[in-house]
Amino acid sequence: MRSVAVILLMSASFGQAPRAGTDTRPQFEVASIRQFDSNAQRRGVGFSGGRFTGNGVSARLLIEMAYELQPFRLSNAPGWIDSELYTVQATWSEANGTRFREMLQRFLEERFHLEMRRESKEQNLYALQLRDKGKLQPTKTPGRSATYARAEDRNVRTEFIATTMGRFAEILSRESNRLVVNETGLTGEYDFVLETEREVDEKNMFVTPLLPSVGQAGLKLESRKGPVEFYTIRSIERPSEN
Repeated sequence: MRSVAVILLMSASFGQAPRAGTDTRPQFEVASIRQFDSNAQRRGVGFSGGRFTGNGVSARLLIEMAYELQPFRLSNAPGWIDSELYTVQATWSEANGTRFREMLQRFLEERFHLEMRRESKEQNLYALQLRDKGKLQPTKTPGRSATYARAEDRNVRTEFIATTMGRFAEILSRESNRLVVNETGLTGEYDFVLETEREVDEKNMFVTPLLPSVGQAGLKLESRKGPVEFYTIRSIERPSEN
């Protein structure tokens, strides 16, 4: 078997307590966390103005949201970060409205005592590129992102509503377990449909490979090597409720 050399490009640690006055990241004005009650609440994540509500969210999901990670880029995770679910509520000022991820990172460090090490390695990845912009329609419902799937036999029709190319690249990354980088240059929200065929041994009728069908939306994937950031959990603790 041929061996593949992995080039370590950069290593850094995150989550260590900064010196007083040196952390310039914003923080939530009010934030609470408690064990999720499945008998009284439905699972879901929502944003409304300067408010975030997560019902039935795991620590892993919060970490993935805070650092824009796919599961394959996070390692050394204890089992409870998947199995134990929480209700998280947080609010922030209008001035910090675009910096949610930074606030969530501070929340994880303060409440979960999260510390992570980041390494950048040369890996195989995909670049999502534009091939025919005419096949992408600017959305008719901006700000109301949704995905709908309809299955008939092995054929699946997946409709993407108000979807950004960054979000679509994230979906493809999770499907392929390989980083997909958005290189379309598109910043808007779009509506498009992908017609796909479910694999023979796939039991979930709505799960279907999307990568081979991106051309239907005027897109293409280019395979190449490039730096990919991986995160290793150095320490994490269960949070105390409040």
